[in-house]
Amino acid sequence: MSELKLIDISYHNGEIDFAKVKTQVDGAVIRCGYGDNAESQDDKKFKEYTEACITHDIPFGFYLYSYATTMDQAKSEADHCLRLLAPYKDRMSYPVYLDLEKPGTECGAVERALTFGEILEREGYVVGIYASEYWWNTYLSGGSLNRYTKWVAKYGTNDGAPQTRPSVDGTDIWQYTSVGKVNGISGNVDINICYRDLPSEIRPVETAAEPAQTPAPQPAPRTYVHAVGEHVVFSTCYASSTDPTSKAIPATSMSRNHGMITKIVDAANPYLLDNGLCWVNDGDIRGLYTAPAPQPVVSYYQAYTGTSTSIVDALKAVGVDSSFANRNSIAGKNGISNYSGTAEQNEKILALLRNGKLIK
Repeated sequence: MSELKLIDISYHNGEIDFAKVKTQVDGAVIRCGYGDNAESQDDKKFKEYTEACITHDIPFGFYLYSYATTMDQAKSEADHCLRLLAPYKDRMSYPVYLDLEKPGTECGAVERALTFGEILEREGYVVGIYASEYWWNTYLSGGSLNRYTKWVAKYGTNDGAPQTRPSVDGTDIWQYTSVGKVNGISGNVDINICYRDLPSEIRPVETAAEPAQTPAPQPAPRTYVHAVGEHVVFSTCYASSTDPTSKAIPATSMSRNHGMITKIVDAANPYLLDNGLCWVNDGDIRGLYTAPAPQPVVSYYQAYTGTSTSIVDALKAVGVDSSFANRNSIAGKNGISNYSGTAEQNEKILALLRNGKLIK
C-alpha cells in the first residue's frame, strides 16, 4: 500500500478548518484525554474534533496521554477511553493508542500497558501503543507489547521533514515532526507516516451483498418448569450440571433432600441448589419443600422428691397451687379426663410429678 499521511491533534491545536485539512491528510488521531477517568481530564476539543472528522469524512482514531504509575490508574485510564469513545466505536478507522512518554512512569509501563490493552480489547477496540524510539528500545523492549500496533516518535533535527526512520521492529506509524504545517491549522502540528492500511483492517470495505437467504429456523428458547427462588425437594441430584443419569446421587446420601434454586443454566441438570449443594433436573424434583410446623415447647413442673402420697402435699411442696380447680386443669393437660379427685387419678398425677413429667 502507499504511505498514509496522518496528523495527531489535541486542544493545543485550537480552531481547525477541517474542510481544508481533509484535502491534505489521510486521517487524524485525536487526543481524547489524559490520565484518570475524570471529566476534568477530557480533552476540551475531543468531541468537536471528532464530530468534524465525521462531518468531513476524515478517518480517525484516538489516543490518551498516560499519567499512570499504578495498575489501578491504568485501569482508570482504560475506563476513561471506554467512557469517551463508546459513541464513536463503530466510526473509528484507526486504533486507540496509549501515549507513553511522561517522565516518572517508566517503571512498570509494560505491565500497565498490557492491562490497559486487555480492557480495551475485551470491549472490541483495536489497541496501539505510542512512545518515542528511545522509550521503545529502553523501557518497552522484550516483545510483550508486539501484539499491539506500534506508533513511534523520532524527529531527528525536527525541521518538519522526515529524516531517519525509527529503529523499532514493527513500526506501523512514524511521528516524524512536531512542527509540521497543514493548511487549515494555524501553528505547528504533529505529522506522521502510516505504513499499514489500518482503516481496511478496522473497517473493511463491505463486499456486494449476496442474495438474501431464508435463515434456518432457530430452536425455540428452552423453558424451565421451575424458577430461581423456589425451594424444592429432590430424590436424586448431581455433582455437575452436565453429569449423566449414571452419576445420579441418591438424596439419602446428601446432608438434606431439599434446597433453594439459586441458578439456572442450559444443561442436562439445569438447577443449582443453595449455590453449590448440588444440581438437579425436572425429573429429580419431587415438589416444593414445606418446612415442618414448629413443635410446641412443653414445660414441666419441678419433680417431687418427697415421701408423701398426697397429691395436695406434693403439689404444695413444689410450690404449685393444689386447689381442686388447678388439679382439674393439670389433669386435663396430662391426658386425665373427667377429673373428680379419685385416688387413681391423683396417683397418676403424683407419678408424673415424681418423674418430672407433669406438664404445666
